[in-house]
Amino acid sequence: MKFSENKSESMLHYPIDAMIRVPLETFNKYIGGALPIEIDRDTTMISSKRPDFLCWTKKLLLFKGEEKASSGEFNTAVEELEEKFNVLDPICFGKIQFMIGYAVAGSTVRFYAIDGSIEAKKKPSILSPLTSKLNASNLVDRFTIFRTVV
Repeated sequence: MKFSENKSESMLHYPIDAMIRVPLETFNKYIGGALPIEIDRDTTMISSKRPDFLCWTKKLLLFKGEEKASSGEFNTAVEELEEKFNVLDPICFGKIQFMIGYAVAGSTVRFYAIDGSIEAKKKPSILSPLTSKLNASNLVDRFTIFRTVV
């Protein structure tokens, strides 16, 4: 899969969707649609206030991501992943305190556990890396991305 240093985040949608959205939708289809997944990307809401990628099931947010066009903007993607998150409401999530998220910049991808507990706001970061920085142009790293998503 080829990534180019584009100025537009929308140019990342196809390669990133091929590694993240498509496996999620295929998994859902394989289990007979038992886990209805809704993917939200580029809606008319104010983009500076919401993540670039949201994955919902039964109106519950499961997975989110921040994407930047240039690999030099990776730290910005990570910062925005953290900034655009609040605590996980116990009314909706019960005792679940973590959500999976990812940051992408160019071909660089990294997955995180996002600590949604109230106590996490006191920590230096609510993000805990689940993977190293992965290069989506590298075949072995693409398998790691796929394995992490599924």
